[in-house]
Amino acid sequence: MFIPDPEFESDITPFQFGIMREYMAEYNLERGRERYFPDYPSRLNAIYLFASEVEAHKYRERHMQHVGDRVLKKVHSIMPCLYSIHDSSWVDFLRLTHSVDPESLDNISKAYWTGMRVEDNELSSMGKLWSEQAVLEVLFLGRIEFYDRSL
Repeated sequence: MFIPDPEFESDITPFQFGIMREYMAEYNLERGRERYFPDYPSRLNAIYLFASEVEAHKYRERHMQHVGDRVLKKVHSIMPCLYSIHDSSWVDFLRLTHSVDPESLDNISKAYWTGMRVEDNELSSMGKLWSEQAVLEVLFLGRIEFYDRSL
């Protein structure tokens, strides 16, 4: 299903659609990074951190199923590193079950990589206004060390 197949005539399942939606969000953001911000860490190979404990708790509230039983820990960099900070709410918007035209995808990608916040933009999904509070994620390339205790 991921490779164009002129003989494919079946419907995709809701499970397959969900996987494709997740994949396409990452694909579109990565294309924007390569085009406009090639020196930034890629979402495909970075460590995902949060800018603060408050941001981590906001993410947990919104994505409890993804967080699961993970333990929140504080870290610090132990070597030179590369990082960038972004509003993960753009990713949430891209993963909605709606269609987004190519020009809008490009604009969303630029907004994500420049650090713009969703809440500062007017977005709509399926004819309704859409907004979320920013959750700042850190894309980090480098080595980290965990502090001894959990938060």
